[in-house]
Amino acid sequence: MNMKMKRTITIEVDRMKVTTTHDQSGLRWCGKCGAESEFINQAEATHFLRFIAALGVTVREEDIHTNQLNNGHVLICLNSILNGESSQI
Repeated sequence: MNMKMKRTITIEVDRMKVTTTHDQSGLRWCGKCGAESEFINQAEATHFLRFIAALGVTVREEDIHTNQLNNGHVLICLNSILNGESSQI
């Protein structure tokens, strides 16, 4: 007799460590946070926001801090995503 078993796995997230591998990042001063923060590029922020949305966490667009570089690239403050008013991470 061949029995199939169904397994449910629940993952609870208490902490999250974000590791990034981009060139223009590092700690920068975020004027809106009033502190140093790691900044990520827009593509990384998009992927990260999709990931946390899948966990049921929402971050309002107005809570996200940005920093435009001299070359026109926009970087996103990671602290503003992780610690935003609407964030529950």
